[in-house]
Amino acid sequence: MTDWNQPDSLAALRPWLLIDPLTIFQATMLIFGRDPSHEITGRPSGYVPIATAMKQAIERGELSAIRSNNPLEGRAFGLDEDDKTSVRQADVRQWLNAINHNSAFFFLTNPDHWPNARGEVPSVTDKPLALRERGTLLRIIRALDVMVKLPPKGAASSVERQLQEIGFDSPKESTIRNLLAEARALEPDKNP
Repeated sequence: MTDWNQPDSLAALRPWLLIDPLTIFQATMLIFGRDPSHEITGRPSGYVPIATAMKQAIERGELSAIRSNNPLEGRAFGLDEDDKTSVRQADVRQWLNAINHNSAFFFLTNPDHWPNARGEVPSVTDKPLALRERGTLLRIIRALDVMVKLPPKGAASSVERQLQEIGFDSPKESTIRNLLAEARALEPDKNP
């Protein structure tokens, strides 16, 4: 007997990364880490609330949707037709982030960090920046600082606000201030 609350294997889900847009049914099943190929023979616990929340988000304009037309009747299907309303993966990911639903299995940013069947997420071991890479990034920050003509003081709060407007929670103002100061303190390689 299938346990609909257990995620499917990564191998079964990975091909779904190629399909965009997804129907509401497909997107909802993938949120739970279930392969939508199983048809409608079973749904995970919580399917109805998530599918309903997605439909309501579409109705409120918080989640973009593509509604297909019925070729036989020539009319648009309503949201009650799960298989005829599609959503783009990037839009679902953005909506899930906006509602702070960060356990949406399939829509985690990096599929290499999907949880396993026990719900464990592989540890992420970021490689520290090499000195040369850090220097390159600081040079780019300095060039952008000059290009946009940031003021000498108060720029960090403006940068933080802009980051938040485009959907990033970090870095915070103090980190931005330190990076800007470090980039501005770089000595040029040679005089222009």
